[in-house]
Amino acid sequence: MKKTLSLLALLLLSGCGAGRQAGIPLPEPQAEAQATAPLSYPVRVHNAVSRELRLPERARGQRCTISIRLRPDGKLASSKIVRGDAPLCAAASAAVQHAQFPPMASATEYALFNAVVLDFVP
Repeated sequence: MKKTLSLLALLLLSGCGAGRQAGIPLPEPQAEAQATAPLSYPVRVHNAVSRELRLPERARGQRCTISIRLRPDGKLASSKIVRGDAPLCAAASAAVQHAQFPPMASATEYALFNAVVLDFVP
């Protein structure tokens, strides 16, 4: 299950920093209010981190993996850099620390997403 979540996070976050070099903003993440169907929790986490992520120069080709634990109210309980390139990991860690994660909608959602691994691959 953890591997599945890691792969899902990789897919969701692999493009989150594309084009964002030296503070150049990306197009806004998918607007939650404009969506016709409720967004999945992983998409909402992706949006929250993407809004805060500012990539360092020359981030392309770098990687970073961060493990996070969330509380049911969406507050960040902990985060840990698992591995990666220092400049990207510093930017990714700052984005995770500043992100406003959404509260979990149910006990099932909490059970699935309270501990996830985020892979940053710009």
